[in-house]
Amino acid sequence: MTDLFFARSQMAMSLGFHIIFAAVGIGMPLLMAVAEGAHLRTGNRMYRELAERWAKGTAVLFAIGAVSGTVLSFELGLLWQVVAEIQPAKFAAMEAHYETEPAAPIVIGGIPDDEERTVHYGIEIPGALSFLAYRDVDAEVTGLEAFPRDEWPNTRIVHWAFDLMLLCAFLMLGAVIWGAVQWIRRREVPRGTWFLRAMVFTGPLGFIAIEAGWVVTEVGRQPWIIYGVMRTEEAVTPMEGLVAPFTTFTILYLVLSIVLVFILRRQFLAPTAEESEGVRGFRADVDA
Repeated sequence: MTDLFFARSQMAMSLGFHIIFAAVGIGMPLLMAVAEGAHLRTGNRMYRELAERWAKGTAVLFAIGAVSGTVLSFELGLLWQVVAEIQPAKFAAMEAHYETEPAAPIVIGGIPDDEERTVHYGIEIPGALSFLAYRDVDAEVTGLEAFPRDEWPNTRIVHWAFDLMLLCAFLMLGAVIWGAVQWIRRREVPRGTWFLRAMVFTGPLGFIAIEAGWVVTEVGRQPWIIYGVMRTEEAVTPMEGLVAPFTTFTILYLVLSIVLVFILRRQFLAPTAEESEGVRGFRADVDA
């Protein structure tokens, strides 16, 4: 057995569990948020009970995430320097960092301008990017100017996607802190209308954060498919008729999405046993 075998086995185990827990961990809270939203809109307690029932399964995932997420956060904190050293162009694009300089700032928001090599209307935190990459506020961070112009990723897309991912993370963190404070003060699960509305609002943010993160990953490494070795355009399969499988799979996923929406609507709109019994009793009284 070689080192490559063990490396691939470790990656297979990590990704296998990651994909399952990530899909369920993101999907369940979203379903809870939809149910809570339906309860707030209609006042029907059935939706509230449905959300509470799904919350039991989500609690198990949260317990697992609280442990694995802490370790993962520590690992990701160590990866910033790896990205800055191995894929410096991506790292620079994430913060729209054009000039190589010490005490490099983090730029929040703004409109990156590749022609003028600046960010309009952005908010800068001096030295934060240097500290994030090298744990030293005076460290020098390589800017996009160090690379040929045709090797730059799309700065605006990467920077905005990165900021969107972090915005979603902080909004969800804020909702968690709000709920924790409410529980500490009252020693009960928060049930206020505004808190529940906040939970409904944060429901889709996990999906948005994941997609934004993938945009950062995939757009940020352009124009390379193997960084510094092979360009994406060189790896495209020279095959005719690719439109046929592309169209087929697109239609397939559209159909599956429609079926999913139909099943969820049926799940939500189906009457409970008590409601069905009440309707049957009402009809029996009318017939009598």
